[in-house]
Amino acid sequence: MKLYLKFISLTASILLITGCAHVISEQVLSSVDRSITGQSIFANPDAFIGKMVILGGTIIKTTNTSHGSIIEVVQKPLDYDGRPLDTDVSYGRFLIQSEQFLDSEIYSKGKDITAAGVIAEKKEKKLDEIMYTYPVIIPKELHIFKPYPMLIYGYPTSGIFYDPYHIYRPYPFTGYPYIYPYWSPFLPPY
Repeated sequence: MKLYLKFISLTASILLITGCAHVISEQVLSSVDRSITGQSIFANPDAFIGKMVILGGTIIKTTNTSHGSIIEVVQKPLDYDGRPLDTDVSYGRFLIQSEQFLDSEIYSKGKDITAAGVIAEKKEKKLDEIMYTYPVIIPKELHIFKPYPMLIYGYPTSGIFYDPYHIYRPYPFTGYPYIYPYWSPFLPPY
């Protein structure tokens, strides 16, 4: 019994330690100035030129040039492991300017991204009908996130359920409302 309890506590400890790992490496995290906030960067980008920061958000677009790639991102607050939160709170937009080619199909619109890098400059570009000031980050590390799994909701009274892709399938059984991830083996075939 003692051995069993030790095994369970060791397993739980390992899962807790590895489950809370940041997406940016420890080496880069150690050089980041954690006192710099997103709000202060967007209020005065010139004050932070040359500083190592971590910013994340949702990609608006990726542009490839002869000198590399530029990713335009709407900033969002990050959670404990570095993933942008699913929120409408944002201090503005920023640019990630990489010397490497970043495929615009991989770094595509709507995906979440976290970047650790040095603020190189501020750049003014036209955004719709205004001139907008973007902080520009030269990345040391980038991490792109897979989307959260799509959930499908259904109610037994309707006989069918709705998913965002407008695929209607017969309700597989009667009973309680259910929620299935899109990859669930319990979904009936198309």
